[in-house]
Amino acid sequence: MRHSSFRCTRKATSNCSNKAAWLRCAPPNGSGITCSTMPSLYRSCAVSFIISQRKSIPAIRRAVELLSERFGERLGSDSEGPVYAFPTAEALCCAGEQALQECSLGYRTRYVLHAAQQAAEGTLDLKKLASLPDEALFARLMELDGVGKKVANCVCLFGYGRVGRVPVDVWIERLIRDEFAGQDPFPQFGLEAGIVQQYLFFYKRSVG
Repeated sequence: MRHSSFRCTRKATSNCSNKAAWLRCAPPNGSGITCSTMPSLYRSCAVSFIISQRKSIPAIRRAVELLSERFGERLGSDSEGPVYAFPTAEALCCAGEQALQECSLGYRTRYVLHAAQQAAEGTLDLKKLASLPDEALFARLMELDGVGKKVANCVCLFGYGRVGRVPVDVWIERLIRDEFAGQDPFPQFGLEAGIVQQYLFFYKRSVG
């Protein structure tokens, strides 16, 4: 499936690569990073990051797969088997709390259900949020149950292509502590800060 995206390149890290040897190691670790701007992905991105709290990447992937297999429309098949669309807000609402719980969402079940209910009722229009400026988009996402700063910034960056947003997780906290003496380096990168964050995220994970 083709979709519009921002592809991260070395350009965003060119300024910082000359400042420290360890930064010169960062670009190869981020090869192929993309930030989606495809409207149909807003919903799946928002739900994926809501359920990402305190979950490993394999567990997140499996939860999303279960939601799609059980409540999404079958789109066809590929070499690995059936392919399903991520379920609509209405489908998630109809599924109900117990069925969603069975998709390994844990305590996040009520967060997902509440977001789906708002979307189904029209009080939350994820597509229309794309027209908001960055800070207003971030603030609206923060109003959702179960959404904190990290999740809101993740949805801004990966769902809406707001490449100036910087999600801060444990790896970025370690990066700031170990490489920047506790001082946040990202403001200096302005509207490319989110791209730089991704390169440095993968770099830090590779070196520990």
